[in-house]
Amino acid sequence: MMNEKYKNAISTIQASDKFKKETLQKLNKIKGKRRYKVEMTKKILIGFAASLVLVIGIMSLNMYQSSNNADLAKIDLTERIVVDPNAPSGDAVVNIEGIIVEVSDDGLSFKLDNGKWVKITDETIIGISGPTAAPKEEQFFEPTFRVGNSIAGFTLDENANEIIAYAIYTNWNWEDPIRK
Repeated sequence: MMNEKYKNAISTIQASDKFKKETLQKLNKIKGKRRYKVEMTKKILIGFAASLVLVIGIMSLNMYQSSNNADLAKIDLTERIVVDPNAPSGDAVVNIEGIIVEVSDDGLSFKLDNGKWVKITDETIIGISGPTAAPKEEQFFEPTFRVGNSIAGFTLDENANEIIAYAIYTNWNWEDPIRK
């Protein structure tokens, strides 16, 4: 459009062909620079919008996870540890061992690094009992199951599809324990 106006205006003016060509080239350069600035501005705004969407997504995910962790913290499994000094002494049989790699939403089932899911029920014995057991405050048992915790326990059927824990003796994160 601008070139058309220029051509009409320049045709009425007596000027050399060289002057006409150079002026037309300068106008085209200015128009190209303006288009470049508009395109760059669009790209910057699109990048900023995409970054903003990512930040909002990450923040909402973190808030969701922290609310889940807060719900899990309401379950304090250490309250179920009972140390009975009159119980018979003996070694505990361990056939559930591993590191937790995933925890269910209810916090009472978890997947170990060997791929097996373990379910905790109301009948599951928590902690170590017996005359030689440490007090429950000193046992390596955190109040909730979380990813990274080492687990040691016992089940009656270690080859079942859904392993129901008879006893969980240890639930501890050696790298980042909840309690010291």
